[in-house]
Amino acid sequence: MREFSFEQVQLHDEHIGAQYFESVNGFSTHRHNFVELIYIRDGAGVQEINGVPYEVKRGDFLFVNYEQTHGVFPNGSMTYYEVMFDLEFISRELINKNNAFDILGLSAFEDFGADFDENAAPIVSFSGDEMYTIEHILKDLVSELSFKNPLYKNVIHGYVETLFSKLMRKLAYHLPEGLSDQKQDVLLKIMDYINKNFSEDISLEDLAERSFYNPSYFSRIFKERFGMGFKTYVIKLRTDKAAELLKTTNMPIKDIIVNCGFNDKNAFYRALEKWYNTTPSKLREQHVMEE
Repeated sequence: MREFSFEQVQLHDEHIGAQYFESVNGFSTHRHNFVELIYIRDGAGVQEINGVPYEVKRGDFLFVNYEQTHGVFPNGSMTYYEVMFDLEFISRELINKNNAFDILGLSAFEDFGADFDENAAPIVSFSGDEMYTIEHILKDLVSELSFKNPLYKNVIHGYVETLFSKLMRKLAYHLPEGLSDQKQDVLLKIMDYINKNFSEDISLEDLAERSFYNPSYFSRIFKERFGMGFKTYVIKLRTDKAAELLKTTNMPIKDIIVNCGFNDKNAFYRALEKWYNTTPSKLREQHVMEE
Protein backbone atom coordinates (compact mmCIF):
# COMPACT_ATOMS: atom_id res chain seq x y z
CA MET A 1 0.00 0.00 0.00
CA ARG A 2 1.32 3.42 -0.92
CA GLU A 3 2.25 5.69 1.98
CA PHE A 4 2.44 9.48 1.74
CA SER A 5 4.64 11.64 3.94
CA PHE A 6 3.97 15.20 5.02
CA GLU A 7 6.83 16.40 2.81
CA GLN A 8 4.88 15.28 -0.28
CA VAL A 9 1.99 17.67 0.38
CA GLN A 10 1.73 20.19 -2.45
CA LEU A 11 1.56 23.34 -0.30
CA HIS A 12 2.96 23.28 3.21
CA ASP A 13 5.10 24.96 5.82
CA GLU A 14 6.81 23.14 8.70
CA HIS A 15 3.67 21.59 10.19
CA ILE A 16 0.60 22.53 8.12
CA GLY A 17 -0.30 21.74 4.52
CA ALA A 18 -3.28 22.28 2.20
CA GLN A 19 -4.28 21.59 -1.37
CA TYR A 20 -7.27 21.79 -3.68
CA PHE A 21 -8.04 18.80 -5.90
CA GLU A 22 -10.28 18.04 -8.82
CA SER A 23 -10.46 14.28 -9.16
CA VAL A 24 -12.07 12.15 -11.84
CA ASN A 25 -10.20 8.87 -11.46
CA GLY A 26 -9.81 9.11 -7.70
CA PHE A 27 -7.03 7.74 -5.51
CA SER A 28 -6.60 4.11 -4.54
CA THR A 29 -6.34 3.18 -0.88
CA HIS A 30 -3.27 4.65 0.76
CA ARG A 31 -1.91 5.70 4.13
CA HIS A 32 -0.20 8.85 5.38
CA ASN A 33 1.80 9.92 8.42
CA PHE A 34 -0.25 13.04 9.15
CA VAL A 35 -3.77 14.01 10.18
CA GLU A 36 -6.04 15.13 7.37
CA LEU A 37 -9.24 17.15 7.10
CA ILE A 38 -11.15 16.76 3.83
CA TYR A 39 -13.92 19.06 2.66
CA ILE A 40 -16.03 18.24 -0.42
CA ARG A 41 -16.45 21.42 -2.50
CA ASP A 42 -18.34 20.03 -5.50
CA GLY A 43 -19.47 16.72 -6.91
CA ALA A 44 -20.11 13.46 -5.10
CA GLY A 45 -18.64 10.04 -4.59
CA VAL A 46 -17.14 7.85 -1.91
CA GLN A 47 -14.36 8.55 0.55
CA GLU A 48 -13.12 5.38 2.21
CA ILE A 49 -11.55 5.56 5.68
CA ASN A 50 -10.07 2.43 7.27
CA GLY A 51 -12.00 0.26 4.82
CA VAL A 52 -15.37 1.90 5.57
CA PRO A 53 -16.98 3.72 2.59
CA TYR A 54 -18.75 7.05 3.18
CA GLU A 55 -21.01 8.63 0.56
CA VAL A 56 -20.02 12.29 0.30
CA LYS A 57 -21.28 15.45 -1.37
CA ARG A 58 -20.74 19.20 -1.13
CA GLY A 59 -20.60 20.41 2.45
CA ASP A 60 -19.29 17.13 3.88
CA PHE A 61 -16.22 17.35 6.09
CA LEU A 62 -14.16 14.27 6.98
CA PHE A 63 -11.51 13.53 9.58
CA VAL A 64 -8.75 11.05 8.67
CA ASN A 65 -6.46 10.26 11.56
CA TYR A 66 -2.76 9.44 11.57
CA GLU A 67 -1.98 6.05 9.95
CA GLN A 68 -5.59 5.37 8.92
CA THR A 69 -6.12 4.11 5.38
CA HIS A 70 -7.85 6.40 2.92
CA GLY A 71 -9.27 6.07 -0.60
CA VAL A 72 -11.09 8.49 -2.93
CA PHE A 73 -13.64 7.20 -5.45
CA PRO A 74 -15.55 10.02 -7.22
CA ASN A 75 -18.85 9.63 -9.01
CA GLY A 76 -17.89 11.55 -12.14
CA SER A 77 -15.90 14.53 -10.93
CA MET A 78 -15.25 15.55 -7.34
CA THR A 79 -13.45 18.66 -6.12
CA TYR A 80 -12.29 18.91 -2.54
CA TYR A 81 -9.92 20.63 -0.16
CA GLU A 82 -7.41 18.75 1.96
CA VAL A 83 -5.82 20.25 5.06
CA MET A 84 -2.98 18.31 6.67
CA PHE A 85 -1.05 18.79 9.87
CA ASP A 86 1.53 16.63 11.58
CA LEU A 87 1.36 15.26 15.11
CA GLU A 88 3.84 17.81 16.38
CA PHE A 89 1.48 20.65 15.46
CA ILE A 90 -1.41 18.90 17.21
CA SER A 91 0.40 18.07 20.42
CA ARG A 92 2.34 21.34 20.78
CA GLU A 93 0.17 24.02 19.23
CA LEU A 94 -3.40 22.89 18.68
CA ILE A 95 -4.17 21.20 21.98
CA ASN A 96 -4.57 23.10 25.22
CA LYS A 97 -5.89 22.27 28.67
CA ASN A 98 -9.42 23.32 27.75
CA ASN A 99 -9.90 21.06 24.75
CA ALA A 100 -7.65 18.08 25.47
CA PHE A 101 -10.42 15.80 26.75
CA ASP A 102 -12.68 16.70 23.84
CA ILE A 103 -10.04 15.96 21.22
CA LEU A 104 -8.95 12.76 22.90
CA GLY A 105 -12.56 11.63 23.04
CA LEU A 106 -12.76 12.03 19.27
CA SER A 107 -9.42 10.35 18.60
CA ALA A 108 -9.49 7.27 16.41
CA PHE A 109 -6.41 5.87 18.10
CA GLU A 110 -7.63 2.31 18.62
CA ASP A 111 -6.48 1.82 22.21
CA PHE A 112 -7.70 5.14 23.60
CA GLY A 113 -10.32 6.45 21.16
CA ALA A 114 -13.98 6.76 21.94
CA ASP A 115 -16.20 3.80 21.14
CA PHE A 116 -18.53 5.30 18.56
CA ASP A 117 -21.80 3.55 17.93
CA GLU A 118 -22.58 2.00 14.57
CA ASN A 119 -24.22 5.20 13.29
CA ALA A 120 -21.33 7.48 14.17
CA ALA A 121 -18.72 8.36 11.57
CA PRO A 122 -15.72 10.64 11.13
CA ILE A 123 -17.79 12.79 8.79
CA VAL A 124 -20.12 15.74 9.32
CA SER A 125 -22.08 17.98 7.00
CA PHE A 126 -22.26 21.76 6.80
CA SER A 127 -24.93 23.77 5.05
CA GLY A 128 -26.12 27.35 4.60
CA ASP A 129 -23.98 30.18 5.93
CA GLU A 130 -21.77 27.78 7.86
CA MET A 131 -20.89 25.94 4.67
CA TYR A 132 -19.92 29.18 2.91
CA THR A 133 -17.80 30.17 5.92
CA ILE A 134 -15.91 26.87 5.77
CA GLU A 135 -15.31 27.27 2.03
CA HIS A 136 -14.06 30.83 2.46
CA ILE A 137 -11.60 29.75 5.16
CA LEU A 138 -10.29 26.88 3.05
CA LYS A 139 -9.84 29.07 -0.01
CA ASP A 140 -7.91 31.62 2.05
CA LEU A 141 -5.83 28.91 3.69
CA VAL A 142 -4.65 27.60 0.32
CA SER A 143 -3.94 31.14 -0.81
CA GLU A 144 -1.89 31.93 2.30
CA LEU A 145 0.24 28.82 1.80
CA SER A 146 0.69 29.64 -1.88
CA PHE A 147 1.96 33.20 -1.47
CA LYS A 148 3.39 33.13 2.07
CA ASN A 149 2.86 36.83 2.70
CA PRO A 150 4.10 38.39 5.96
CA LEU A 151 2.56 36.79 9.07
CA TYR A 152 1.05 34.01 6.96
CA LYS A 153 1.90 31.42 9.64
CA ASN A 154 -0.25 33.24 12.19
CA VAL A 155 -3.12 33.30 9.73
CA ILE A 156 -2.98 29.64 8.71
CA HIS A 157 -2.61 28.47 12.31
CA GLY A 158 -5.74 30.39 13.20
CA TYR A 159 -7.60 28.91 10.23
CA VAL A 160 -6.63 25.35 11.12
CA GLU A 161 -7.66 25.80 14.73
CA THR A 162 -11.03 27.18 13.60
CA LEU A 163 -11.60 24.33 11.14
CA PHE A 164 -10.65 21.68 13.64
CA SER A 165 -12.87 23.20 16.33
CA LYS A 166 -15.86 23.37 13.98
CA LEU A 167 -15.35 19.74 12.98
CA MET A 168 -14.90 18.66 16.59
CA ARG A 169 -18.06 20.47 17.67
CA LYS A 170 -20.07 18.83 14.90
CA LEU A 171 -18.67 15.40 15.73
CA ALA A 172 -19.61 15.89 19.37
CA TYR A 173 -23.27 16.01 18.35
CA HIS A 174 -22.91 12.47 16.97
CA LEU A 175 -21.49 10.88 20.09
CA PRO A 176 -23.67 8.25 21.79
CA GLU A 177 -25.28 8.96 25.14
CA GLY A 178 -22.96 8.63 28.08
CA LEU A 179 -19.76 9.33 26.15
CA SER A 180 -19.24 12.60 27.99
CA ASP A 181 -18.89 10.60 31.19
CA GLN A 182 -16.56 8.18 29.44
CA LYS A 183 -14.29 11.01 28.37
CA GLN A 184 -13.75 11.97 31.98
CA ASP A 185 -12.44 8.47 32.64
CA VAL A 186 -10.44 8.14 29.45
CA LEU A 187 -7.26 7.87 31.50
CA LEU A 188 -8.57 4.53 32.75
CA LYS A 189 -8.22 3.27 29.19
CA ILE A 190 -4.70 4.61 29.07
CA MET A 191 -3.93 2.88 32.38
CA ASP A 192 -5.29 -0.38 30.98
CA TYR A 193 -3.01 -0.01 27.97
CA ILE A 194 -0.01 0.62 30.22
CA ASN A 195 -0.91 -2.36 32.42
CA LYS A 196 -0.82 -4.61 29.36
CA ASN A 197 2.35 -3.13 27.86
CA PHE A 198 4.42 -2.03 30.87
CA SER A 199 7.35 -4.26 29.89
CA GLU A 200 7.66 -2.52 26.52
CA ASP A 201 9.53 0.70 25.84
CA ILE A 202 6.59 3.07 26.32
CA SER A 203 7.03 6.75 27.07
CA LEU A 204 4.78 9.57 28.19
CA GLU A 205 5.64 11.54 25.05
CA ASP A 206 4.58 8.69 22.72
CA LEU A 207 1.27 8.11 24.51
CA ALA A 208 0.52 11.81 24.74
CA GLU A 209 1.25 12.43 21.08
CA ARG A 210 -0.72 9.49 19.77
CA SER A 211 -3.72 10.34 21.94
CA PHE A 212 -3.62 14.05 21.00
CA TYR A 213 -2.55 15.30 24.44
CA ASN A 214 -0.05 18.01 25.14
CA PRO A 215 2.68 16.01 27.00
CA SER A 216 3.01 18.46 29.90
CA TYR A 217 -0.77 18.54 30.42
CA PHE A 218 -0.98 14.76 30.11
CA SER A 219 1.74 14.43 32.77
CA ARG A 220 -0.14 16.69 35.19
CA ILE A 221 -3.57 15.10 34.87
CA PHE A 222 -2.05 11.62 35.03
CA LYS A 223 -0.46 12.45 38.38
CA GLU A 224 -3.67 14.03 39.64
CA ARG A 225 -5.70 10.98 38.59
CA PHE A 226 -3.37 8.21 39.81
CA GLY A 227 -1.39 9.86 42.57
CA MET A 228 2.01 9.38 40.95
CA GLY A 229 3.84 10.38 37.81
CA PHE A 230 3.81 8.33 34.61
CA LYS A 231 7.37 7.01 34.97
CA THR A 232 6.83 6.10 38.61
CA TYR A 233 3.61 4.29 37.74
CA VAL A 234 5.35 2.19 35.07
CA ILE A 235 8.29 1.34 37.33
CA LYS A 236 5.87 0.31 40.10
CA LEU A 237 4.06 -2.04 37.69
CA ARG A 238 7.34 -3.59 36.60
CA THR A 239 8.46 -4.02 40.20
CA ASP A 240 5.17 -5.63 41.26
CA LYS A 241 5.37 -8.11 38.39
CA ALA A 242 9.00 -8.90 39.20
CA ALA A 243 8.12 -9.47 42.85
CA GLU A 244 5.34 -11.83 41.82
CA LEU A 245 7.74 -13.83 39.63
CA LEU A 246 10.31 -13.99 42.42
CA LYS A 247 7.69 -15.41 44.77
CA THR A 248 5.98 -17.85 42.42
CA THR A 249 8.67 -19.07 40.01
CA ASN A 250 12.27 -20.22 39.88
CA MET A 251 13.00 -17.94 36.96
CA PRO A 252 16.54 -16.57 37.11
CA ILE A 253 16.76 -12.99 38.32
CA LYS A 254 18.44 -11.87 35.08
CA ASP A 255 15.46 -13.18 33.09
CA ILE A 256 12.97 -11.50 35.41
CA ILE A 257 14.77 -8.20 34.89
CA VAL A 258 14.42 -8.50 31.10
CA ASN A 259 10.85 -9.82 31.09
CA CYS A 260 9.63 -7.00 33.34
CA GLY A 261 11.11 -4.24 31.20
CA PHE A 262 14.00 -3.05 33.36
CA ASN A 263 16.95 -1.61 31.47
CA ASP A 264 19.59 -2.98 33.82
CA LYS A 265 20.21 -4.83 37.07
CA ASN A 266 20.88 -1.71 39.13
CA ALA A 267 17.56 -0.12 38.15
CA PHE A 268 15.74 -3.28 39.18
CA TYR A 269 17.50 -3.49 42.56
CA ARG A 270 16.76 0.17 43.29
CA ALA A 271 13.09 -0.26 42.45
CA LEU A 272 12.72 -3.37 44.62
CA GLU A 273 14.42 -1.60 47.50
CA LYS A 274 12.11 1.40 47.13
CA TRP A 275 8.82 -0.48 46.87
CA TYR A 276 9.52 -3.65 48.90
CA ASN A 277 12.47 -2.60 51.07
CA THR A 278 14.34 -5.79 50.22
CA THR A 279 16.55 -7.52 47.64
CA PRO A 280 15.52 -10.17 45.09
CA SER A 281 17.26 -12.97 46.99
CA LYS A 282 15.76 -11.99 50.33
CA LEU A 283 12.27 -11.67 48.87
CA ARG A 284 12.51 -15.13 47.31
CA GLU A 285 13.92 -16.66 50.51
CA GLN A 286 11.24 -15.00 52.64
CA HIS A 287 8.48 -16.41 50.47
CA VAL A 288 9.97 -19.91 50.66
CA MET A 289 10.12 -19.70 54.46
CA GLU A 290 6.50 -18.51 54.64
CA GLU A 291 5.38 -21.54 52.68
